[in-house]
Amino acid sequence: YTSKVNIQHDPDMRSDKATKAILRFLVQVMRINEAHIEKDLDTEFLHDFRVAIRRTRSALGQIKYVLPKKTTDRFRKDFAFVGKRSNALRDLDVYLLKQDAYKAMLPAVLRDDIDPLFRHLRKKRAKAFQHVMHGLKSKKYATIMKDWEAFLNRPPPVSVTASNAALPVIDLARQRIYKKYRGVVKTGNKILANTEDKMLHVLRIECKKLRYLMEFFASLFPRKKINALIK
Repeated sequence: YTSKVNIQHDPDMRSDKATKAILRFLVQVMRINEAHIEKDLDTEFLHDFRVAIRRTRSALGQIKYVLPKKTTDRFRKDFAFVGKRSNALRDLDVYLLKQDAYKAMLPAVLRDDIDPLFRHLRKKRAKAFQHVMHGLKSKKYATIMKDWEAFLNRPPPVSVTASNAALPVIDLARQRIYKKYRGVVKTGNKILANTEDKMLHVLRIECKKLRYLMEFFASLFPRKKINALIK
């Protein structure tokens, strides 16, 4: 169940209400995929679960001064913890999904010689899968999700502490997308003089954050234009 956000926002909606709507959608994606991960029928369930976590963390980091700082700081750490727990399993899934492609890169006479490596990776994957399941069934994960859902379902306060909370969401969206775009251009310009892998990786992450922001608020802009920009 994909986590690409498809929510209709009223341009005049308060930014805190709009942000909570985005985050509630992502929780729904997590819950739906979480229910299928244990069956281990398709690696895409874990992938989509992880993307929903990544988008949640990105929203908390990029949609600034909208939610209470204490809440934002806590859940950014909590979801970093949840996401990190499945890193090894996802890496192993990617290697195993590409087994045939890796074998095809070898001369025909050597292809069977790589089989022990993939047997080893499958054993490691079985352990990594149990590690993920243990995490999903833990009290810590249950508490994180329970507290997060309770916060998201709580009506926004009349008196707000975050400076952008009551701002019309169209204003916030334009502000945040443009600022992130300028950051991407600045990072990209540095690469002209320094093309180390690390710099390219930083640019890739910044572009992904920009794309997430545009997807979060896509309904506020002309559909054809925003879809072309996202693509």
